[in-house]
Amino acid sequence: MTLPPDTAPDDGRSQASRLRLIAGFVALATAVAVGIVLTIGRTTVVDPQASTTAAAPMGRISPDGVLDLTSVDDVMAERYRHAAEHADTYDHVRCYCGCEAAFDHTKLTDCFLRADGGWEAHGAGCGICIAEADAVRDHLDAGTPLPDIVEDIDDRFGPSTPTT
Repeated sequence: MTLPPDTAPDDGRSQASRLRLIAGFVALATAVAVGIVLTIGRTTVVDPQASTTAAAPMGRISPDGVLDLTSVDDVMAERYRHAAEHADTYDHVRCYCGCEAAFDHTKLTDCFLRADGGWEAHGAGCGICIAEADAVRDHLDAGTPLPDIVEDIDDRFGPSTPTT
């Protein structure tokens, strides 16, 4: 006795193929969703050499990498002014974003202030630099002693923190 093709018993191969296909789509959708979540809220570091007036969320940047502080929002401008006013503290705080390799920065001050007196563009476009600067400001506002500020920044942003 032969069964018609539409009533033939399933030998499991077609069902297994369908399950693998569905699992593949689920894995792809999950990877895309994770990528979107990881990207949301991340700031962008812009190459200051890309244009003579690089337009970016972080403000206008001159060809030599100087940030025009009037081109950023008030909160960002205040971060820069705070770094300048408290450079003695920022000089003791290490930046953990990886900028020491890309920009030869040695301390958090370097992310906001240039040796030539200009505003360093990097700090405005780096989420880790911004978070560290905000933490330093909060500590200073609370009267936290310098060794405790440095220890907290090292603990919170140290080598286990992903770079931007």
